[in-house]
Amino acid sequence: MPGALRRLFSTLLIYCHPKNPKLLWDKFYTVFSEDYAYAFPSQSRKVLQLTLRNICYLVESMGKSFSTFDFGDLKLDEIDLQRSNMKEIEELNVPISSEELNSVHLLNTEQRYAYDTIYRRVIKNERGSFFLDGPGGTGKTFLYKTLLANLRVKGNIAIAVASSGIAAANLPGGRTCNSRFKILLDLEGNESSQISKKSSLAELIRACRLIIWDEAPMAKRQAIEHFENTMRDVCSNNLLFGGKIVVFGGDFRQVLPIIPKSTLREAINSSFVMSPMWTKLEKLHLTVNMRAMRDPAFGNFVLDIGDGSHPYENGEDIKLPRSIVISGTEEHALIE
Repeated sequence: MPGALRRLFSTLLIYCHPKNPKLLWDKFYTVFSEDYAYAFPSQSRKVLQLTLRNICYLVESMGKSFSTFDFGDLKLDEIDLQRSNMKEIEELNVPISSEELNSVHLLNTEQRYAYDTIYRRVIKNERGSFFLDGPGGTGKTFLYKTLLANLRVKGNIAIAVASSGIAAANLPGGRTCNSRFKILLDLEGNESSQISKKSSLAELIRACRLIIWDEAPMAKRQAIEHFENTMRDVCSNNLLFGGKIVVFGGDFRQVLPIIPKSTLREAINSSFVMSPMWTKLEKLHLTVNMRAMRDPAFGNFVLDIGDGSHPYENGEDIKLPRSIVISGTEEHALIE
């Protein structure tokens, strides 16, 4: 189908670097534009612009600018080019629920302090970079959603990413950090920015007022440092994160960077806390486990294990309290 062929052509432009893209265009233009030609049989100019607009959008969504390829005098009309460049700013169209907007009064004391601190910086257009430290269950995602909704409703562009796809799916408009900021999975020997300054993604970054990166402890420090260098490059300054307000969040008691066949020293050196940027972040803390408010003993038990302070039997095993154990010897016990 023509749409699939246009996507294939865009993929070839990005990843295969053809020496003469205009030659490919001339050879296959008829099949690229077949659906548009069928819809507008007597409007060749419109068919050309619709075909170009779609390919331009596909190329931009992959992190490149259509203008970086040599197509001779073939170009998108200025009005269409502006519209295409706005496609990447999908954060403007993220649905905002009234529940998230009205959640400010539901924040606990620690959450409200973090919310006010970050919100005030964004509204006043002041610089700042934070790390929101909170164990699982302390309401980090709830805080993120409330913050994103109340900033976006005022027309501010806020980018939400996470180190894993599961965490990203919990954030409105969330993407993985590798997808959004074009961070390669293997950065060794390739530390240059993958984002063109003329791309719509670069425009999005320059226009955004806040970036939230959830589950940051899961990312290697090299990825975060690459992100920081990319921000400086895209924003054309030497300020930390290009002068943007960035909020990292997570819990170092949970999953840390996974480095196959690494030594303990290598694993530690790849942790975010070993980066020179770590000391430059303002630390915000959440300690109240909102999921276990009715069972504080369980919350404290989990924290003790994460802190390494809970007694280990034989140096390996942890004895679970009977209150949290369900016997598996009787079938009815599992059903209950």
